[in-house]
Amino acid sequence: MKYRTGLTFLCAMVLVVFGSVTVAADMTSKKLAAVTITENLTLEQHQIIESGNGRTKQHWKINGADLGSFEIIGDIQSDADLVGWSCSMYDDEGNRKSPVRDDSFCRKFFISVLSNVIANPEQVANDLLIKAKKAHPQSVDQIYGDISIETDTNFYFIRRLSRM
Repeated sequence: MKYRTGLTFLCAMVLVVFGSVTVAADMTSKKLAAVTITENLTLEQHQIIESGNGRTKQHWKINGADLGSFEIIGDIQSDADLVGWSCSMYDDEGNRKSPVRDDSFCRKFFISVLSNVIANPEQVANDLLIKAKKAHPQSVDQIYGDISIETDTNFYFIRRLSRM
């Protein structure tokens, strides 16, 4: 019993140090399909271009964010390699608004994207945003099998780990 407790403590410390948490998969789909991921999102100005490493990249502006762009990268857009976006909002004085607040557009957008991928989007978004605010400027992630969801509160990613 002493060994198990020590091992549990060691695993918890590794997770705290590296900011990564592996949790049981509760994905709503096994694929990162562009059509599913973009469903009900406020996106505009769609472009299809080539990524820096030659893969297909779909790119949009996020309608509603002061500064925001959204992209899906992968040659197979029905099961993409990476979903990434940036989202920032500013107050009248030019200060960045916190995405941790319940009324934050960027928090709501994060939850909207996650709702197209996982079963518990609000809980995951809240957990990651709170941890990322504390870890700033480091990012934090949660791992669901081969999928990683990551943020530093400015940039957000859903990655297929086996293709990175």
